[in-house]
Amino acid sequence: MSSSKQMFAGREFSMPTTSGTVIRILGMIVLLGSFLIASGCGDSEGPTGRVTGTLQTGSQPTPSGVVTLYDSQLVPAGTATLGADGQFEFEAPIPFGTYTATLMPVSDVPAGDEDPQLAQANAMIPQRFRDPSASPLQVVIDEDEEKVELKME
Repeated sequence: MSSSKQMFAGREFSMPTTSGTVIRILGMIVLLGSFLIASGCGDSEGPTGRVTGTLQTGSQPTPSGVVTLYDSQLVPAGTATLGADGQFEFEAPIPFGTYTATLMPVSDVPAGDEDPQLAQANAMIPQRFRDPSASPLQVVIDEDEEKVELKME
């Protein structure tokens, strides 16, 4: 095995130049990278719950909108569309934890092309409920099946 002298930060180091050593180092890097990628896959989130609920504005069901749950880093955990009765259901299970809920209009309604009911429903959503950093709506998921009731007041 031969070596070459390399300078780094004012110091001289010997670096092996044997191709076998280089191949072993590259193999270890590939193995480590594969492990890191694989560890991010699968069910590493822990327990999850199926989340359903209702959203009301005052005492009335909120008839239109999209509910999104955000974790503490404001990363979306899931979205669900409201039915006309204010009911929603997240299709994918949500990991146990505490979330901030937001409500967004189903779609922006172009001026002159407004469905009066959709425009009224969209107007019912105050701005603070649209922003995950300002929304007062909190949801705690800690059961296999979680039924939540959210109220915009």
